Amino acid sequence: NETVNETTALGVAAVFSAVSLLADSVASLPIRVYRTQGGLTTEQPLPGWLRNPSAVSTPFELMHQIVSSMALHGNAYVLLDHNARRDIVQLEALHPNNVTVWSANGRTRSYSVNSSTIDPADLLHIRWWTPAQAVKGLSPLEMQKTTIGLALAMERHLAQFYGEGATPSSVLETDTNLTPEQAQVLRET
Repeated sequence: NETVNETTALGVAAVFSAVSLLADSVASLPIRVYRTQGGLTTEQPLPGWLRNPSAVSTPFELMHQIVSSMALHGNAYVLLDHNARRDIVQLEALHPNNVTVWSANGRTRSYSVNSSTIDPADLLHIRWWTPAQAVKGLSPLEMQKTTIGLALAMERHLAQFYGEGATPSSVLETDTNLTPEQAQVLRET
């Protein structure tokens, strides 16, 4: 029985490649801000919090973290740091394992981060596949746990099989007669 979590799943080449392709592609896209007023749309300068989201993340890293969280966990959480005027000044991606989401009435969501309640106005919650009335997006890791576990078990088995010096045997057949020279070449290769 294989343990399937974010770390072990990323050890499967197909999972790592898929998540990396999605996150790298989206994070490398340019960010543009537009304003439509009176039927006229104009490009605006990027706000500071998009040019420099935080002291620990570049815009590329932040977007990469958001897309990776969605691809693995089905949810991404971004903490919005506001100044006294309630303007956004900084963004911080939160790991989905550190965020708890619940709904007491089925209409609004409540959040806590590491057991501290967070005002929903201070948290951006991006959900991927979301069933009706669900408070969270479906986790691809949970939905594909059996498939990922099978891949991990197969990799472990093959590593042990070949690591102990195993050599699979084989038989080659042909519907024509081989010359002695051709048979010798096959035997040597």
